[in-house]
Amino acid sequence: MMRDASQGTGRGSRGLALIVVLWGVALLTLLAAGFSFSMRTEAQLAFASLERARAAAAAEAGVRRLLAFLADSDPRRFEAVDLSMRFDDIDVGLHMVPETSRVDLNAAPGRLIEGLIARVSASSEVAVSATAVADAILDWRDTDSVARPNGAEIAEYQAAGRDYGPRNGAFLSVSELSRVMGVPPALYEALAPLLSVYAWSPRVDAMTAPRDVLLAVPGLSESRVDEFMQRRSEPGPDARRAFALLAGSERYLAHGGSGGVFSLSARATMPSGVQAARRAVVKVTGGAARPIAILAWFEELPRDLATLPATADAAKAN
Repeated sequence: MMRDASQGTGRGSRGLALIVVLWGVALLTLLAAGFSFSMRTEAQLAFASLERARAAAAAEAGVRRLLAFLADSDPRRFEAVDLSMRFDDIDVGLHMVPETSRVDLNAAPGRLIEGLIARVSASSEVAVSATAVADAILDWRDTDSVARPNGAEIAEYQAAGRDYGPRNGAFLSVSELSRVMGVPPALYEALAPLLSVYAWSPRVDAMTAPRDVLLAVPGLSESRVDEFMQRRSEPGPDARRAFALLAGSERYLAHGGSGGVFSLSARATMPSGVQAARRAVVKVTGGAARPIAILAWFEELPRDLATLPATADAAKAN
């Protein structure tokens, strides 16, 4: 019996068509899956972007809340302020402290700067000569070109292969410290949260200064500092009288006094965990047209406020 050749050819064509259809379906399935994945990814990115934008807006609103608080208060009445608030479902932790709680790079005495470097280098295990680094800082900010015994002027920078020298003028920002000879990155990271260029005060506000700053003061032991910090945290007049524990350190420490310059910090936390932070350094001018001037604006917090809480507790002002 002879087989019809056209019948075999038809079956082959139908089989080939079926394969083509199956491949087409598989390709369309892959394209649909890819499109679905792409849409989910874009939706997640859009959601994350929206969360970051909402957190940033809440943090900025928090700073403005502190500005309003400052504008409505006598800045001489308080030493530090901690507040918390909610914007809808966003928790915002707020902190305001006088900028004099930090050591001013432009005004602090050399011994206070040296003491801070010694304290920080020891606690962070960064091996440097505190005297040499302090002298280099003083050489950076003074107006002459004569190097201190352990400092550095233009000749020392050039000998070290650097294409710049000291400013021979005031530090314009704390970040400028990283360019000073003898300041390694690890030391800069540890020092930066404890320094300011906005206070322009030779003395530190003892009532708000962190422990490392107080321990930088020549002549103060850890036991005296710890007792003082315990006493100053107590409510009532005892906190004011605690300053007597620091007798003999008046050259480096002040009993309160902000100089009208404050650091305002806000940290917003979304229910999803997304966070944003804002910080402003402001000066109370007292002028009718511009009662508060913003000196600096940062979109991050210094390390000492990196864990600033954002819980809706009752406001607290010391």
